[in-house]
Amino acid sequence: MVAQGYGSRLAVLALTSLFSTIILILVGGVVRVTGNGLGCPDWPLCYGQAIPPILHRGEWVEFSHRLVGLVASAQIVLLLILAWRHYRGHKWIFRPALWATIFLVFQILLGGIHVILEIPPLIGWIHTANAMLIVGLLAVVLAAALLSVEWRPKTLLLLVNQKIFLLLAVINSVLYLMLLGASYAFREGVSSNCFLGFSCDGTMAVLANLTAILSGVLLAVALSNVVMYTSAVGSDAGHLLRRRTVGVVIPWIVVAVYVLLLTGSFVTRSGASLACPSFPLCGSAPLGMSVLINIQLLHRYTAYGVSALLLLIVYWLSTAHISRDVTRFAYSLLAILLLQVSLGAANILLKLPMWSRALHLTVGASLWVTVVIMWVAFTLGPKRIARQQN
Repeated sequence: MVAQGYGSRLAVLALTSLFSTIILILVGGVVRVTGNGLGCPDWPLCYGQAIPPILHRGEWVEFSHRLVGLVASAQIVLLLILAWRHYRGHKWIFRPALWATIFLVFQILLGGIHVILEIPPLIGWIHTANAMLIVGLLAVVLAAALLSVEWRPKTLLLLVNQKIFLLLAVINSVLYLMLLGASYAFREGVSSNCFLGFSCDGTMAVLANLTAILSGVLLAVALSNVVMYTSAVGSDAGHLLRRRTVGVVIPWIVVAVYVLLLTGSFVTRSGASLACPSFPLCGSAPLGMSVLINIQLLHRYTAYGVSALLLLIVYWLSTAHISRDVTRFAYSLLAILLLQVSLGAANILLKLPMWSRALHLTVGASLWVTVVIMWVAFTLGPKRIARQQN
């Protein structure tokens, strides 16, 4: 059991640590897609200084990643200290917190090696894989804390308004349809004038910026729903697990999503992002790129399989008719999945715009967080109910 009086403190620290780490992944994606991975060519300093020159923009893009990393690292260490002092007997809290800190040390060393060796692809791929392990372990701690205490922060309550959630989902769907539909129109030689007197390039830029902003807002709202309704999924897990297939599929989904993240990172590091120029099929790929095409198709086929499994889980949760909160959790999972698929399509059809590349990894990490939290809820939920009944 979680120590009385410290449960909400644990949940807050686990949530903020996880939030900071997801922001760190987003900033890291921005550093990568803007080509500023070597903005600071040395490590741990930047051009031999603790703080880079104010007017050097490239250095500050990379340095911002280090600053966010410092904040996230401090929170993860504090989480371990709190777990050590009050939750050593709770293996679903202390052990993940301990392993997250161990992987954090490894991550810091990988980051330094990554810079010193001038960004070798293999080190970058391991760096991403290790980052996702840290995120997953923090998600385990958060889920265990949410299942142990009644904690419903007012800040998140403002974000889980279902009308706002539905409105954001609809607007995002329309924006992605417009962007991706326009990409096909441009291929067919559409006129350079779009509407309201703007050029097509200008219109697409406005749409892209709006889509990027609203995608981030939708992601924040969906993740808030996941956090708020985790306890409901845990409470009703026993009923849902009466269908044996659910208990079999969910652990494999956790593994499959992690493999999906690894294949996606490998696509990026190997230069296979545009090996297939079309979506959802590969299209007419250039000759002599069979290896890159196979890497790209491996990621796509993995994504299609994972999507099918997640849609099955969404269907089971939303049609169980147990509670509205479980249904809302399912719809949040669906929103994150559809957002990730849309970003993957945007990467291909819009030829790797910076905004979708940075968001794709961030939303992927959020999808990973959601399935890990769901797995913990299904694992610990029935045990919590059994303890309450005894």
